[in-house]
Amino acid sequence: MSYQKDGTAVGDIVQLEDVGGTPGLPAVDGSQLTGITATAAISVVLIDNTDSPYAIAAGVTHVIADCTAGNITVTMPTAAVKRQVIVARASDDISQTYNVTLDGNGADTVSGDATQKVYRSESFMMVSDGVSDWVVI
Repeated sequence: MSYQKDGTAVGDIVQLEDVGGTPGLPAVDGSQLTGITATAAISVVLIDNTDSPYAIAAGVTHVIADCTAGNITVTMPTAAVKRQVIVARASDDISQTYNVTLDGNGADTVSGDATQKVYRSESFMMVSDGVSDWVVI
């Protein structure tokens, strides 16, 4: 294993540090890489088919959908506001036939389509384009 000058191993996850009220990443030379915008707190919502249709509220960053007992429709927030949302499907049951459907908000799309299916064990990380589309990355 090779190590960086600051003692971390290659591939280590490095956490943002707050130095004097400014978030930054520790640089190899011991200084801080500043000017990095800290993200909002993580907000996780657990849903199942009884919550369907579920509209993602402002501030929610992760939706974990359990389709064990039925299909779920998740309505995305407006894509006009740039933000990231992760929708994960919880069920790993190979016999599972239920799915999550991601539905664009109004005329908004999900990767260019009105809806997008999330199948067993899949998870989607999506970023809004700030106009009208949620892009699956």
